Amino acid sequence: MVRIRTISTLLLSQIEKGELRQLKFSTNDLKEAFEVAKKIYLDEGERPYGASRGPPGVGKTTIAEAVMIDSKIEEALRESNTVFLYEAPTNELVISAFERLLSLTVHDCDTAKEFLRSVRLYGSLLPPPFISESNDGLLRECTNISPDMLREVVGGKITEDVKITISTEFQRVSARLKTKKLFSLFVDEASTSPLYLPYTPLSDLALKDLMEESRGVMRHLFVVGDERQAIGLEEAYRYNEQLLILPKVRELLEEEGVVESLFKHIGITLRLPEPTERPLHKGFYEELGGLRAYYKFYERVNTLQLNQWRERWGKCNNIDLSFNVLKTVEHALSSSLPLIVINTKESYPPSERVEPYRVKIAIGLAALFRCLYPQLEIAVVGPYQDLVLVAKVNYYSKYGRFGHVYFATINTMLGKEADIVIAMLGKERYGERDMHTIYFQDPNLLNVQLSRHRAMLIIVGDAIRLRNVAAKIARASGMKGERREKEKSLMIRKTIDTLLSLTGVEITKQGRSTPPHRQGDAGVFLNIGRQKIKT
Repeated sequence: MVRIRTISTLLLSQIEKGELRQLKFSTNDLKEAFEVAKKIYLDEGERPYGASRGPPGVGKTTIAEAVMIDSKIEEALRESNTVFLYEAPTNELVISAFERLLSLTVHDCDTAKEFLRSVRLYGSLLPPPFISESNDGLLRECTNISPDMLREVVGGKITEDVKITISTEFQRVSARLKTKKLFSLFVDEASTSPLYLPYTPLSDLALKDLMEESRGVMRHLFVVGDERQAIGLEEAYRYNEQLLILPKVRELLEEEGVVESLFKHIGITLRLPEPTERPLHKGFYEELGGLRAYYKFYERVNTLQLNQWRERWGKCNNIDLSFNVLKTVEHALSSSLPLIVINTKESYPPSERVEPYRVKIAIGLAALFRCLYPQLEIAVVGPYQDLVLVAKVNYYSKYGRFGHVYFATINTMLGKEADIVIAMLGKERYGERDMHTIYFQDPNLLNVQLSRHRAMLIIVGDAIRLRNVAAKIARASGMKGERREKEKSLMIRKTIDTLLSLTGVEITKQGRSTPPHRQGDAGVFLNIGRQKIKT
């Protein structure tokens, strides 16, 4: 039976566990980022605002959790009549923040009641607090909790007992105040947040203060995000990062000479196993502070039991993959290599966003890995909705018997992860007259697409052509003095160069013909159709 995810079911599940989750900082970078935030909320910093940049999988949410349960911060905010406002870009992240917070604070009905009195949630698409008053497990289990108490949590008034509000960036939170209070903001997942957006929840109170010539409504601001994962932005924001709140806060801290103490780059990823983070380090983060992996791939092999595939290999038949592709996968698994590049020769038809050959390979690989590893999470990720939808329909029509596979666009995969990710590349930009295609419009999409895996990453598409086009555009843009275009193309080229190097494809100034099969230190490469590597 599937339990519907409401605040009531989440609370009941936590009470049934009967124990609190222990918060820990897995890396010193995370702990130092929290200390920066704590300094700001305790009014011990040179300025009342700061920020932290968190590349993929570094554990950014741990900072918010630590701030919300810190007793000194709670006391300081209470004494100053201040409410802590946690902002996230989506309703799903609001519910997730609620769930994480209750796992740190609730273990029985008494702590649940106290928790409900102190928290408010705001979002246009939040689920109802419970489904049926007469058939709600929490209300039966905890007689000290009333239906009205649950109703007040979602969209209710901010009373004297409320300490923490969790909201999307579009809600008018200050309009729910019963008495005058100040706010301390924590803006999470702020990669794509325009400069003005986090202040929207305070707009009612800010306007009132302006009319009354009163002091401002915001006491503190801490921003967490990653401008190199800012995807889906309008053109103005892509070409001027200072219109986004995270780069703007960093710019202000630099101007005031306090960036070293109030800005922290978190450079250790807990998601991507070493060395699969190296392409992103080289392409996107080397100049910003770097990206290193906390876990080695062999640790994930042991944890996820990736070496338990041989006994199932013979059972995973009737999958429409070529002999060469199957042998390439078998080679990677037997050698414990986390990266596979299937370099296809087929291009997208003009004006189309579906390429059938890479769809065929991707869903075949999804079926194979689903069959080999029934216990793992498998995801297929592509840049276009049409591409992903066609892949999903074809997978369930052809291979649905193998089990569930998650299909997602890059945008919907942001903030999510899977054990094994199959990345279908988008258009690699063919020909002189073609307009810039998706990665060259927004190279951050490549960063997000190649950073969702906890164990293995399989790339299907023309990686060599993508690399060669990026090198060509970077060279031409440099000659024309188009600095921004050159920077974007270099991000792509450096990323793919490192990826190919890890899978055994060497980049030389003279150019060379790539053999059909290669093995590198971290992966295997299969070229279906020969290409020349250009510089």
